[in-house]
Amino acid sequence: TSNLAGQSLFFLISIYLNATILGFISLILRLISIPSAFLSKNLGDVFYQEISLLNKEDSYEKIKNFTKKLTLYSFVTYFVIYIIFENYFVFMFGEQWADAVVYVKYLLVVAVFSFIFSPLTMLFNYFEIQNYNFFWQFTWLISNIFIFILYEHMDFSIEILFLIYTIKQVFL
Repeated sequence: TSNLAGQSLFFLISIYLNATILGFISLILRLISIPSAFLSKNLGDVFYQEISLLNKEDSYEKIKNFTKKLTLYSFVTYFVIYIIFENYFVFMFGEQWADAVVYVKYLLVVAVFSFIFSPLTMLFNYFEIQNYNFFWQFTWLISNIFIFILYEHMDFSIEILFLIYTIKQVFL
């Protein structure tokens, strides 16, 4: 379910929007997910090794401190990325990509929270509550589908679609 939920945005964009927007979103997400792919994942791997040596009762303080560290790294990293995108994206990729900058602000918010929570998903295994992970992933997938169906029937702008998607991502 997690791969399906994670890739559902691209699938739904291809159905409900168009190839140009899919290209914009795909490129932006690839570029802004680089810090998450390297830094967040590596921090998460080290963290998981450390807490796996602790009793579950003794791990809560370590989890809290790790979450604070991820939050700080995420906000600093994505603030810098926002400045770069806002000022240099069109210069680097050309005027035909100017419309893509509209989506950056929404996708960066998603990336900030993804950077923080992706490594923390290992806690489902640590606390042996994988059934909650399944429920979370399933809810994520269904809510993505619901948002795009709502978009189609309510006839609101693509920007509102991404605003709703971003809000949903922050809470899920």
